[in-house]
Amino acid sequence: LKLVSQAPEHRPGAPRQLSPLEQLDRRAAMQQVIVVGGGLGGLSAAHTVMEQGCKVCVIDKNAFFGGNSTKATSGINGALTKTQRAHKIADSPEIFAEDTMRGGASRPDLVSVLCN
Repeated sequence: LKLVSQAPEHRPGAPRQLSPLEQLDRRAAMQQVIVVGGGLGGLSAAHTVMEQGCKVCVIDKNAFFGGNSTKATSGINGALTKTQRAHKIADSPEIFAEDTMRGGASRPDLVSVLCN
């Protein structure tokens, strides 16, 4: 693996000519991951990479992480939350799945991953 840079004489529309800056150790490079996007999916991926003992760098176009979930002003749904238990609201993963199926694209495989 090689770390490369763009040649300074690049013209728009022309093929990019890259020149190596330095040779990288393949084992070290395979333990470093860049995750593009700091939303829930990107942060979940970064967490999984870290659990496997690799170094991870998360980059995002915004100055903060969260992606579209930051727009979820009413919260993110879940079952058996502390708030539900405190207010004695009957809920379960099954009820959560039924609610999600009614309001979504009816993908049982994906709903199961979300709810369980």
